Amino acid sequence: MNAELQGLQGTWEIVALEVDGATVPEAGFRGSRIVVKGGTFTTISMGATYGGTLSIDASTNPKTLDLSFRAGPERGKTSLAIFELDGDTWKLCLTVTGKTRPTAFATKRGSGHAYEVLKRATGQSAREALQEELARLEGEWSLVSGVRDGQALPADFVKTGRRLVEGNETTVLFGKQVYLKAAFALGIASTPKTIDYIVTAGDGRGETQLGVYALEGDTVTYCLAAAGQPRPTGLALAPGAGGVVTVWKRKKAAKRK
Repeated sequence: MNAELQGLQGTWEIVALEVDGATVPEAGFRGSRIVVKGGTFTTISMGATYGGTLSIDASTNPKTLDLSFRAGPERGKTSLAIFELDGDTWKLCLTVTGKTRPTAFATKRGSGHAYEVLKRATGQSAREALQEELARLEGEWSLVSGVRDGQALPADFVKTGRRLVEGNETTVLFGKQVYLKAAFALGIASTPKTIDYIVTAGDGRGETQLGVYALEGDTVTYCLAAAGQPRPTGLALAPGAGGVVTVWKRKKAAKRK
C-alpha cells in the first residue's frame, strides 16, 4: 500500500460539493460519506450505496485517482479523478457524466465533473486512524538493508537484524543482542509520515530521535536523524549527517501443520 493510499484510509464526510459549475446546497449532500479500507471504497450518497476499488498514480501533478465501481447504481463504470490530501482534508474532482479527467479543482457548466471537499470523520478521527497505522506496523520484521552515516551496513550484519513492534514500543535486535528499545509516537497526517523515538534501552538511552517513515504493504522504511538533530525531510540522509536509514520486510508467520 503506497503512502497516498494509506493517507486516505478511514471515513470521510463531504463538506462542500460543486457539480457542473453550480454549488450544491448542504441539504443536497448532508450525510454523504466515503469509507476507504485498503484498496476499496464504499460511498453513501443521495440515499444510494456504491462500492469499488481505487487506483492511484502519485507521479502526476495533480495526483490521479480512478474509482472503479463494482457495486451500486454505477456498477461497471470508472470515474476518473484528481485529488489532493492535506492532513484531514481531501479534495477530489472527478467525472460524473464526463469522459475526460479533470485537470483542476473546479468544475464548469457542461463539464460532467463534480468537485468535493471532504473532512475526515470525527467519529473515526485521528485516534482510530492512528490505531490502524499502529496495527499495520505491529509484528516481527527482518532487516533488508541499512545505511548509517552514509555507509551501507555489512550484509552479514543485516542478515541478523530483527525488529519487534508491539503497540507503540519497538525492539531492534541483531542476533540475540538487543540493540535498541524505544517508545515511539507517529504523525500520520504529515507527508512523509513522522516518527519520534524515545530510547528506553541500549545505546542512547533517554535520548530522542526524530524521523520519518514510509509503509508500503509488507515493507517499511525508516529514516532517523541522530539524537539532537533536526528531523529528516525525506527517506535519505547526506553522508556525515549521522542518523540511519533502514528498510524492513514483514516476517511471515509460519504455517501450522
